[in-house]
Amino acid sequence: MRSSTIITAALAALATAAPNKWIHVSDVEADDSAYDCLCEDEAWDIARRWLAIFDQEGLEGGKDELATIVAEDLASYDETFGEPTLTLDELWTAIQPYANPTIEDVVYDVNFLLHTCDQIALNWRYAAVTTEYNSTVPKGTPVELTGTDILRIDLDDRLITNATSNGDWILQSRLLGNVAPL
Repeated sequence: MRSSTIITAALAALATAAPNKWIHVSDVEADDSAYDCLCEDEAWDIARRWLAIFDQEGLEGGKDELATIVAEDLASYDETFGEPTLTLDELWTAIQPYANPTIEDVVYDVNFLLHTCDQIALNWRYAAVTTEYNSTVPKGTPVELTGTDILRIDLDDRLITNATSNGDWILQSRLLGNVAPL
């Protein structure tokens, strides 16, 4: 009895906190574009294009292609690049390759994702090999890790407006031979 009361209270609190998030199918007309939510294929496409930004090959179309993936006022919270990047231009600057990279042949893949109407949560895999620069392991040593990103999508133009990323970059540092006492 007590657990059902707690569950009921939690559902009531959720409904109160987000009253406009619950949409009944009967409330939406077939041609109502205000509720044109992401479909599964579209969520996968956006997730793959987002990760392609960080691949070794980068974006073939350069900054113009980046503008087809993220909004001008993108807010990206990823400590890999230090401070948050708060515009498309800042993200473009942050993703430029280093002169002497520690790793090469970088590839990102989506392991799985979940999505709501306008958000995507994805788990990704990063794979690369070492170059010997700034590393104590032999050239060509494989480096792999996983991470999670949460993306918010503007449903009008299908661009990413907010990205929060978390990866196991400490593991990468250890795989490169940088072991510090904990």
